This record gives sequence, structure tokens and C-alpha cells, in this order.
Amino acid sequence: MSGSMPVSEDLSREVRRIIAQTVGVPVGQVTMELRLDAGGLGIDSLGLIKLNVSIEERFNIAIPDSVADDPSQLKSVRDVVELVGACVARGGVS
Repeated sequence: MSGSMPVSEDLSREVRRIIAQTVGVPVGQVTMELRLDAGGLGIDSLGLIKLNVSIEERFNIAIPDSVADDPSQLKSVRDVVELVGACVARGGVS
């Protein structure tokens, strides 16, 4: 994912809030450039599953199977925000 479509500040803030809640850090520490892996937030595969479920429920979207099956595509908070923005723009759950 990278540099695709602009997303609203509200969507970005809400995704960052969900990420912060999932990993147990203050939302102010969850910047757009922060990595999801051990070099940043330290989210493991189970954490990514929990994050996907929380995001899908909050935004009433379905994360594409290609991403759910290979979460390594999501490297940073920005990647997650852009993915959610794209899913919301497509109209949520299909």
C-alpha cells in the first residue's frame, strides 16, 4: 500500500485510535509513519487479526482476503489508514 488516495482526517484519527486501543498505547504515539511490526508497534499476527476484526466492525467493511491472508502487506499505520479509506470508498461490506 502506499500513497494511493487521500483519506479524511476523521477516518485517519479513528483508525489510529483503534490501533492504539489494540496495542495499549496512547493514541498520540500512533503516527502515520509508525511501523506495525517489532520495529514500531510490535503487532504480531494475532494482533493483526484482532486489529482487522475491530476495524471491520467499526467501519462495517470487509478487509480484502488478499490482505487478510497476507497481512505483511500492511507495514505502517498509513498503510492501514489507506486500506480502510479504500474499503470505505468502495462501499463497505460487499
